[in-house]
Amino acid sequence: MFKNYIKIAFRNLIKNKSHTLINIGGLTLGIVCSIIIFLIIQFDLSFDKAHKDSDLVYRVVRHETEFGKSEFNRGGPYPLAEAVRNDVTGIQHTVLINDNFGNDPVISYFENGQLENRLKEEEIAFVDPEFFNLLTYEWIAGNPDEAIQRPNTAVITESFAKKLFRSTDVIGKFVVMDAGSPADIEITGLVKDQPENSSFPFVFIGATKTKDRNGETAENPNWGSNSSGYQVFVKLENGVQPEEVNAQFDNVITKYRSEDRAAVMDFFLQPLSELHFDSRFETYSGRVIEKEILFAFGIIGLFLLITACINFINLNTAIAVSRSKEVGLRKTLGGTRTQLIFHFLGETAFIVAISIVMSVGLTEILLKSIEPVIGISPDLNILTNTSAQLFLLILFFGITLLAGWYPAQQLSGFSPIEAIRNKINSNYGKGITLRRSLIVIQFSITQILIICTIVIATQIQFFQNKDLGFTKEAIVEVPIPDRNKQALNTFKNTLESQTSIQEVSFSNSGTTSNSVWGGNYIIEIDTTRFENDGQIKFVDEDFIQTYGLTLLAGNNLTPTDTVNAYLVNETFARQVGYADKLDDLIGINLFFWGNEAPIVGVVKDFNTVSLHEKLEPVVLATNTNYFMGGIKINTSQTQDALVQIERAYNQAFPESVFEYTFLDDNISEMYEDEQNTAKIMNSFTIIAILIGSLGLFGLVSYMATTRMKEIGVRKVLGASVLDILKIFGSELIVLTGISFLIAAPVSWYLMREWLSDFAYRIDIGIEIFALSLVGILLVSVLTVGYKSLRAALSNPIESLKSE
Repeated sequence: MFKNYIKIAFRNLIKNKSHTLINIGGLTLGIVCSIIIFLIIQFDLSFDKAHKDSDLVYRVVRHETEFGKSEFNRGGPYPLAEAVRNDVTGIQHTVLINDNFGNDPVISYFENGQLENRLKEEEIAFVDPEFFNLLTYEWIAGNPDEAIQRPNTAVITESFAKKLFRSTDVIGKFVVMDAGSPADIEITGLVKDQPENSSFPFVFIGATKTKDRNGETAENPNWGSNSSGYQVFVKLENGVQPEEVNAQFDNVITKYRSEDRAAVMDFFLQPLSELHFDSRFETYSGRVIEKEILFAFGIIGLFLLITACINFINLNTAIAVSRSKEVGLRKTLGGTRTQLIFHFLGETAFIVAISIVMSVGLTEILLKSIEPVIGISPDLNILTNTSAQLFLLILFFGITLLAGWYPAQQLSGFSPIEAIRNKINSNYGKGITLRRSLIVIQFSITQILIICTIVIATQIQFFQNKDLGFTKEAIVEVPIPDRNKQALNTFKNTLESQTSIQEVSFSNSGTTSNSVWGGNYIIEIDTTRFENDGQIKFVDEDFIQTYGLTLLAGNNLTPTDTVNAYLVNETFARQVGYADKLDDLIGINLFFWGNEAPIVGVVKDFNTVSLHEKLEPVVLATNTNYFMGGIKINTSQTQDALVQIERAYNQAFPESVFEYTFLDDNISEMYEDEQNTAKIMNSFTIIAILIGSLGLFGLVSYMATTRMKEIGVRKVLGASVLDILKIFGSELIVLTGISFLIAAPVSWYLMREWLSDFAYRIDIGIEIFALSLVGILLVSVLTVGYKSLRAALSNPIESLKSE
């Protein structure tokens, strides 16, 4: 019997080729999306699971509530690790991870006095010896208990060894770190690379006490100097709860700072398992995604599957009438309803199986191309990924039941007498209410995706077009590895002599950067003391001209190696009550980072960070803490300018590796997450529209089949083609309108929540909803036009000749 079912099912699929292709195509699209979303969710949920005793590992993070603001930071002062080690109980191991470099360090390998290789590397950290007691690494060579016990030692990964030494035989070899912390460092360990789903992608792990060539270490005894580059991780003793440790941090702050500081600042433990999902803090991997986002992805995948199943239901009910005689004969010959249900479910299972096989193959092809968009490289690996196997099995049975149960119930429920006498036509149209409801659900999902996609695209366009308060075009930014005054002058003077170069400036981080230097400032005006926090930028006298800042009052900074004057922005002036009298602010002394000097000018506000955050008070001062070179080039000589910049760089900094970026590209990268979200939403929306179009085609096919005699009667009585088209059009408009009324408030709420993360955002205007409605109507008209027109032009004799 089972063999017979398969044979008949295959014949029916071949007989209705178009419906079979549409069914398989719709299901395949939905399943591909669901598999990709499953792999993304599986990848993100697996972060940092490989570390032994990971449930005991925590990061010490900071929360401050000073000046009416609530701020979270992943780092703290350098001495915090030692204080935790000495003053906090319940902890097995305490580790400081220091990646506080102004720019990416350069690592050089010499052999017999000759330079063999030189690399600039981002994933570098100096850690305390207990680091390998916290995190699990697979060792190739070296002893984890001794590898970084001594200063000037380091452990490297296999891939980095091959890149730098072109070999894995590296134990006992030495490297020179020329940037950040120059030192001769011995390689004492070799480990396997951490997997991609790790928050610790370090390839070079050095001992914290490593000394530079002057015999100094990177230690900073200042408790008031907080940096995200100093992060403390701990491993608790068995049975100790994080709340017990958190309760001890107030005493640490009071002991090393003050009671007043303890009132506005607190440290607490963040579980290792939450590093990847807590958007308040960043990680070393650079990938943080909230679980709510993963949940939203899962919902989108489920919705796309549901829309594909709705297509299947509508398309199968559309051809049900043509199979009514088959059902009548089966029942007349003794077939039971249960047998018929299993037969029709078997046909559905056959289609679902084909769709899953095609989806797996298509997913394997697509994964490589979508890696740059999703930022990860998940692997389906169907032969070894048991979770993926279980997921596909659930998909198979779930889709088979969801998509096949209703058509099977309806088809098996025909009366054999009415079916054989071909009387199903006149009665079957009464069941269209459910299918209309399914189409409304499908259209609602599609319109929600369309509206969300339009909002995201509009917000990104807003980012790109917003005036940031400075010139971002034609600015080349070059990391500065050495703050030696002679080297800086050589670099600058060489460039300024070139016709392809217009301006050159040095600063700590340019105009806009993810690297923010800040602190508290104090200013006294007429015996009134103002104290607040703000950002500080160390710049040279050419900074304003190079970046196109606008000086609103006072004068520019003058050349000097020390802080002897300040420029402030409009927000600063507004905060101290001088928004409308900028000139009166000139000459008032400002105290910042231990330096007191007069304010000599006010510049127009400019965005120093991404548009996720509001403008803050910004102070500019001259100093030698320069880590970035900003170079304004002549756009008509771009290639020549880049050649001249590289030549001047190599002349001034011969022991470094030249790199450059364009400022507008750097700014664009700040919104990479939003741009990737837009690309993902675009893809999902297009797929939803395709699936929705197939569903609409199924509904119109059903209507055309069940109302064929009605259309014939209308035409005989004088109805025109336009009158017939109105039958289908009115149905379409009603269903689209109802789905829009459902989709509009849902999408408005979702996008309002999404936009709340941005300090500068668009308003969700009615034009966005109107554009979505027009778009879905246009797609709908194009989808149903052919089938509707064919029904309207059909010969009424063909539909009425059996009456």
